[in-house]
Amino acid sequence: MTGCIKKNMKEEGRIRFKDKIYRIDTELDQIMTCFKLSFANLCSFFLTECMNHEKYELLTLFESIFQLGGNARITDRQKTIELQRNPKEPNGIKKLEAGIKKLNEMKIQNAEGRLLQFAI
Repeated sequence: MTGCIKKNMKEEGRIRFKDKIYRIDTELDQIMTCFKLSFANLCSFFLTECMNHEKYELLTLFESIFQLGGNARITDRQKTIELQRNPKEPNGIKKLEAGIKKLNEMKIQNAEGRLLQFAI
C-alpha cells in the first residue's frame, strides 16, 4: 500500500511541476505578445504620422531604419540620438530626415523627463 501512495505522491508532484511551468510559459507568452503588438503599433504610428503614410514591411523597416548605427548624447534636459547615414539608401534617408523632423516636433520625453531629439 505504501508503494502505491508514494507513486501517487510522485505523480502529483510531477503534475504540479508541469502546471507551474505551463503557467509561467503562458504568462511569458502573454507579456511577449503584448510587447510585440505595442511595438507593431508604434511602428505603424511612426510610419503614419512621421513618414507620411509610408508602407514598409517590418523587416524592411528594421533593415533600413532601426539598424542604423549612431551615438547618443545626454544632458540634464535632453537626450540626442544621432543616426549615421546609409549611403546605399539616399532616398530612404531623405524620407527618414523628414520623419525625424516630425518626430522631434512632437517633443517626446523619456521616463527621466529628458526631451528626446533625433538627428542624422
